[in-house]
Amino acid sequence: MGSPDEEAAQDAQQLLRHLRKTSDLKLTYKPSSDIVLEGYADADHGGDRVDMKSTTG
Repeated sequence: MGSPDEEAAQDAQQLLRHLRKTSDLKLTYKPSSDIVLEGYADADHGGDRVDMKSTTG
């Protein structure tokens, strides 16, 4: 078994190969009144409940 860095690099290369091979695929939604799209995010905004802003870096 390789180091975590080597494994991550191999995983990234495999993902990029997959994306290259499937770049012509797409999802198509036809107009319909039956479809309801919902989205969710697992974010706590950096714990700032006042401004709801987070800082990264």
